[in-house]
Amino acid sequence: MQFSTAISLFLAGASVVSASTLRNTQEQSACLKDVAIDWTSTCTRGTVLGDIDEALKGLEVACPHNNREEAKLLAGTINFGVAKQILQAKCLDENEPCFEDIEAFAESADFKNCTNAGVADSFATALDDAGCLHNNRKEILRLTGMDNVADAKKELVAVCLVTRKACLSFDDLVFQTPVCTPAAILEDIEAQMLAKSCVHDTRTEAKLLTKMESFPDAKKALRAKCQADLTPCTNLANVDINLCDRNTVVRAIKQDMSEDCAHSVQRELMILTGASSKKDAESYIAAMCDGVWSEVETTTFEDIDPDFVGGDFVSEYYEGGTFLNSETSNFRRGLDDNENYPISDQTQRVGENIVAFRNDEAATTMMGTGAESINRCENQAIMCCFGRDRQSGDDNGNCDSDDCDDADPGDNTDLCSVAGDEDDIHCHGVAWAADNNDATSRMRLNNLFFVSLFDHMYTRGYVGDINAPANSAAPMCGCIEDMPVVSRADCTQIDAELTVTLNIDADGLLTAATQEEPDLQVNFNACRAETNNDLASYVEKLANQKKISTEMKDVFSSIVVGTCPA
Repeated sequence: MQFSTAISLFLAGASVVSASTLRNTQEQSACLKDVAIDWTSTCTRGTVLGDIDEALKGLEVACPHNNREEAKLLAGTINFGVAKQILQAKCLDENEPCFEDIEAFAESADFKNCTNAGVADSFATALDDAGCLHNNRKEILRLTGMDNVADAKKELVAVCLVTRKACLSFDDLVFQTPVCTPAAILEDIEAQMLAKSCVHDTRTEAKLLTKMESFPDAKKALRAKCQADLTPCTNLANVDINLCDRNTVVRAIKQDMSEDCAHSVQRELMILTGASSKKDAESYIAAMCDGVWSEVETTTFEDIDPDFVGGDFVSEYYEGGTFLNSETSNFRRGLDDNENYPISDQTQRVGENIVAFRNDEAATTMMGTGAESINRCENQAIMCCFGRDRQSGDDNGNCDSDDCDDADPGDNTDLCSVAGDEDDIHCHGVAWAADNNDATSRMRLNNLFFVSLFDHMYTRGYVGDINAPANSAAPMCGCIEDMPVVSRADCTQIDAELTVTLNIDADGLLTAATQEEPDLQVNFNACRAETNNDLASYVEKLANQKKISTEMKDVFSSIVVGTCPA
């Protein structure tokens, strides 16, 4: 409050005095009218009189009146009480402020929240910490340059909003709510604040996020952002992708999003799936892609040959049994015909059917159930370890036309449970992603068929389990957790093609569909990884791509160990 203002207030509210009394007062002159009084910092009414008294004592010429009369003369009033008020205001105006300016105050203030009450508390605390003895009300008015406390507090609220940082980021704010009501928006913000251990309240965070001084304005700004975030940035219309799984769908959406999109890919997924969380969006995509795969023709091992019908035959084959593993002969007449190991009609028929299935169903359909032991794999890998070569003339293994009773396959690994010399064995495996919609998972049995029945048995003549006493319970082919410990294994991966078309329906939701006649094409290739044709290296690749869990990789690494322990 300015000195002149205080005088005006007094003149407006003081009691009416007689003209002669006022004239007598005006005819007297204050001894200190031209003297700079050394005001103490407290500026209370008591200290003001003490300051005047000290100033009078310091005059070279004694003043004829006391400090009370001097106070009234200095204030220009005959009312002593009003005089003290006026001089108190003068003291505050002339005294050194506790803070140089409002910026200096902002640097020292610890704003808990940006409300009127909050900034008032922060202001009082800042004065105490600075050892300021001024009256809070006077100091806040002087610091802000305002005429009343209400406006002064508004100014401090504005300073608080500029100074204090929001716990969240406005640009990165993700609304989980599918509707942009104020209550839903604030609920979203509160949940995210809890995760950040935010110390201030939701109202303050809303104002800090939007840099708005009023809560209603902050809510409007947040609602506008929420509504912008609910507007999709993609315009998917008959967009073709290859295969259908989470990664493929997300990649297509990301490529189709406009460059100036105001939200993230994660938010776009939630909008297009009508989901309120990332998890729900992923569940939507999983169900959508599952519907796509359900349109693809499926086959089973029973479709390969009549002998495979019934379920037990395939299970026995993978355990190392059936005539396929026990016989010694070629699968193809003319490959290396000899009287020592003649081919039976049954074996020739199975061989021909395996080739026909490889060239047709295995490459164009999705193979369903296999042996029970293989259907229940806890980890995403199957390995076959062959201990015998039953076929001559194919440049694989050491089966000769006149010596094939106990022939070995081409050696490519060490069996870690056998000390010293061991028979040659050959291990080869497949691995797939944990996402059931990933093509490697959907076609894992296609891959197993190719590795076991076509590429190794029919083509190379590799059959039988490894026949080591310590591994007598191990199957020829089985889930990785059921197989013996070996140093390494070869690897085959599938590369598939299936045209899938993405659209957005009338409700704004993402859809996916195959062609009327799905055009699935499956190719079988040596695994591509840091080390090609190496199962361990391919599993490492899947782990790095986060397609399998660390736990699965650890289980695998306990079976395929790299180097057998000494």
